[in-house]
Amino acid sequence: MPENAPIRVAAVGYTNAWPLLTRLDRIRYQVTERHPAQVAELLASGQADVGLVPVAAMLSDGDYKVIPGWCIGAEGPVHSVLLVAETPPEEWTAVALDGVSRTSVALSKLLLTEGPLSKRVPEGLEIFDCAAGKGVEHARGTVAGLVIGDAARSLPERLKTRMDLGELWWAWTKLPFVFAVWAGRPDLPHDAVQGLRLAAAEGMGLRQHLPEPDRSYVTDSIRYELDDRALMGLRRFAALGAKAGVLGKDTPSGKVAEFQLYGPASALRPRPDVDDLLAACAGGEPADLDVATTLHEQAPLTDLALAASLRSSALFSNTETAYCLGGKVSVAQDPTAVLSELMDLAEAGASMAQLTGELSLEKWQELLSFVQEHVSLQLSGLSPSQVHKLGPAAQVITALKSAGLSAIAPGQGLLLDETARRRQDAQITAAQERVVLRAALDAGMMPTIRVVFGHMDTLAQRLRGLLAVRELEPIAVCVTTFPIVDVGWHDNTAADQQRLSALARLILPKAKLVADLQVHGPSPAQVMLHSGVDDFGVVWREGESWDPTLALTELHLREAGREPLRRDLHFKPAGGALTKPAWSADKRARA
Repeated sequence: MPENAPIRVAAVGYTNAWPLLTRLDRIRYQVTERHPAQVAELLASGQADVGLVPVAAMLSDGDYKVIPGWCIGAEGPVHSVLLVAETPPEEWTAVALDGVSRTSVALSKLLLTEGPLSKRVPEGLEIFDCAAGKGVEHARGTVAGLVIGDAARSLPERLKTRMDLGELWWAWTKLPFVFAVWAGRPDLPHDAVQGLRLAAAEGMGLRQHLPEPDRSYVTDSIRYELDDRALMGLRRFAALGAKAGVLGKDTPSGKVAEFQLYGPASALRPRPDVDDLLAACAGGEPADLDVATTLHEQAPLTDLALAASLRSSALFSNTETAYCLGGKVSVAQDPTAVLSELMDLAEAGASMAQLTGELSLEKWQELLSFVQEHVSLQLSGLSPSQVHKLGPAAQVITALKSAGLSAIAPGQGLLLDETARRRQDAQITAAQERVVLRAALDAGMMPTIRVVFGHMDTLAQRLRGLLAVRELEPIAVCVTTFPIVDVGWHDNTAADQQRLSALARLILPKAKLVADLQVHGPSPAQVMLHSGVDDFGVVWREGESWDPTLALTELHLREAGREPLRRDLHFKPAGGALTKPAWSADKRARA
C-alpha cells in the first residue's frame, strides 16, 4: 500500500468500543463501523487492514497478528453478553446463538457443554445458530437466546433469567475473558500499530466524561487492559475452544487456535542497538556471544522475555504445554524387583522410567533386554560420564539402544566452561560429554541436555556453555534450564532465572526448552512459560504419589492459559490432561 495511504480500520459501533476509537485520527485511520461478524468479514476479505475483531475470528481466520496493550474484555460480569430466557437453565430445551459474534457463540457452546452450565441444562439440549440480532426474538418459553452488545443492556421484562457469560467464565477459570482485540495483517506499519495503542490510552482517560449509565459500564464492567492475565485467559479460551472443535484452523491433527503479538514498535527509551538485536533474535537469528552479553546487560527483562516468548510461539504451541510422567528405579537390586517397580510405574500412568546406578555394559544389556520383554515403558539411564566409562561412546550407545534404552540420562548437568567444571570435580570434560551426546543423537536417542548455572561461574562462562549446546541443537530437542544453586553466586533470584531462560531461547532458537519442576517448582516454571520455556518437564513418581502432584501441575498450566498435555521421552503425545479444572481456593489447597 502507498506509504501515506489511510489505514483501513473495521470496528464495532458498540459503547464498549468507544474508548478505543474516540481519539483515533480519522485522517490517518479510515474507520468503518459494523457488528462483530461483519468486522471479521471485512478483515478476512482484505477490505480492512486492521480490525477490532472477535477473538474467535482472530483465532480461526487468516494470518493475523494482535496489537498488544488493549482489548475488550471482562473480569467477571460484562453485562452486554448474556444468555437470556423466560425460564431457568434446568428447563431449557434449546438455545439460540445469535450470529452477531462468533466469540460469544463459541464461549456459549463451551459453557453449555464443558463449563458450569453443562451441569444445569437438561441432557439433549438443542443448540442452534440464529440470524444476527435475533437472539431476543428466539428467547421464549423454554428456548434461551444469546444477546450481545447494547441490546443486552435493554432487555424486555419477560426475560427473567439473565446469565452473564463474563461472570460464568470467571467462575469457571478465575481468568479474565477477552471478547475482541485489535488484529491486523502481519505487515501493518509500526506507526499504525503505535497509533492505535496511543489512541486507546488517551480514550481510557476520557471515560469519565461519558453520561451514565455508559460511564459506569465502560469504567466498571469492561476490562480494556490486554495484560498478562488477559493473555492467559485468551490462551485458555483458545485451548478449550480448539479441544472442543469450536475454534481454530483445521490441521491434519485437528483444530489449532494460536496467535502472535506484534513486536515492539519503538524503544521505550533510547537504547542503541538493543531493540534491533531483540527484533532479530525474536525473528530466529541466533544470538552470538557479543549479542547475548549485550542483551543480558542492557535489555529490560520485560523486553527480553517478550522477544523470547515471540520466538517460542513461532516454533511451538502457545495454547498447549506438555509434561512427562516418569519414575526413577535403582538397578542395584534383583532384576525381578526392577521389573516390579517398572510395572507399578506403568500401572500408575508413567510413560518413562529412568534407571539409576552402576552396571557393566553386559549387565546393562541383560537388564534392558529382560525388562523390555515385559513392560512397554520408555527407558532412560546412564549419564554421559557413565557412558564414557564403559567404552567408545558410539559403540556403547549402539549396544544400549539395541537392548532397549530410549535415551541417556541428563547426568549432573555440567555442560559448562572447563574452569567451572573443574571446580565441581566433573568426571569428564565438556568435550568428552559432547562426544557422548552427539553419539546418542546420531543413534536417534533423545538425551536431555541439562545446563546448570550458579557454581561460581561468570556470565561469559554461562553464555559459552549455551553456545556449546547450540552445536547439538539441530537434533537435540530438549534443554533443561537452569537449576540455580546457592553456591557463591549472588545473582540467584527468580528474575535472574527468568532472564537466563529468555537468553537460552534467543541463543537456541530451535530447541525445546524444558523446565525442571523439581528444581524450579511449578510456580516459577509457570512464569518461565512466558520467557521462552515451552515444556513443563518431568513429574516424578515419589512413592505412591507424584511430585509435584498432577492436580498442582495441571492447575499451574491452566492458570497460565495453557491446555495440559502428557508426552513421552521423544516429545510425542501420550494423552490429555488427567485432572479437571480446579480453580477455587479449597481445591488449590487440596492440589
